[in-house]
Amino acid sequence: MENRKNFLKNLIKECKLDGILIYSSWNDAGCGLAFTGIIPIFFNYYFISKDSEVFLELDYLIEDLKNKTNVKVLPLKEDLPGESLKDLLKRCKKVGIIGNAPWRHFENLKIELVDLNDEVNNFVNVKDKKEIDKIKKVAQETLSCLKLLRNFIVPGKTRKDIADFLKLKLLEKGDALAFPTCVTSGEKIKETTASFPTDKKILKRDIVVVDAGLVKDGFYSDCTRMYFLNFPEAELNYNKLVKAHLKVISKVKPGIFVKDVLKFYNEELKKEGLPYETLEKEDLGHSIGFMLHEIPLLCQEKYLDFKLKDDMIITLEPEIVFDYYRLRVEDMILVKDKSEILTGA
Repeated sequence: MENRKNFLKNLIKECKLDGILIYSSWNDAGCGLAFTGIIPIFFNYYFISKDSEVFLELDYLIEDLKNKTNVKVLPLKEDLPGESLKDLLKRCKKVGIIGNAPWRHFENLKIELVDLNDEVNNFVNVKDKKEIDKIKKVAQETLSCLKLLRNFIVPGKTRKDIADFLKLKLLEKGDALAFPTCVTSGEKIKETTASFPTDKKILKRDIVVVDAGLVKDGFYSDCTRMYFLNFPEAELNYNKLVKAHLKVISKVKPGIFVKDVLKFYNEELKKEGLPYETLEKEDLGHSIGFMLHEIPLLCQEKYLDFKLKDDMIITLEPEIVFDYYRLRVEDMILVKDKSEILTGA
């Protein structure tokens, strides 16, 4: 946490700011959690300058926040947040802003605001041990729910049935869904592996792909699994995809470039006799943890030369295309000299 606060102070100096303001809400706590370790009950602001720090909290929640931090807490007017911000920043001319703050809070402030979200996203992708343990837990909870679908998915069930069942199980384990659960099957898999569920029934011979994620204690998970009903050819190719996927993961370690991951997939898919040329190259994964999608985004061109770091957590989600269907698997990976699959087993 102190390293991250020092990072903010360096940003203040480099960008010639009077301070940095971080917005955090109960359902979008990532930035606040990364820099303060706190998830707000509703929403709050954290302000840091070169020599001080303070929270702006809803007046009726001040005592609750004081029990969680040693940082000074000032009242925030829920109906007039802009007035509270104006008072806090009255001596400031240029302030950095982090998080998805409502811009109406700032419409009457006569100061220069600098969006620092990209700079921060590039920094918070390395997690400490406590954060890794929590992310690992939410990843395992998500996987345990996806495993329940092996017996639940049968002909006659609808995509909505599957999504509703999974949502119920996920919310027994965590606080919220990381994103709307995607369930795709049948003809739709020719086009995509991630679509919102419909009343379309599962057929006797079918492929089903489920993409789901969970939020627990402010941390995110993301995992995709496929299920096969009397479709041996597709299931055999999926097993080959998973084999190539695991080989790539075994090569992932700190110091390699994002473009190396892409090269590994091309090599391993080719070895398995799979259509490696159809690999969805710009949607191969992302960093994850405080937010669902953190930098780097694999393998967008601007991140190809990004070096993976020790204690980053990323998703790897290769998708390949056949004549009548697509195949995709997704796992969360802790980047180490011997990387760990957090959604494994």
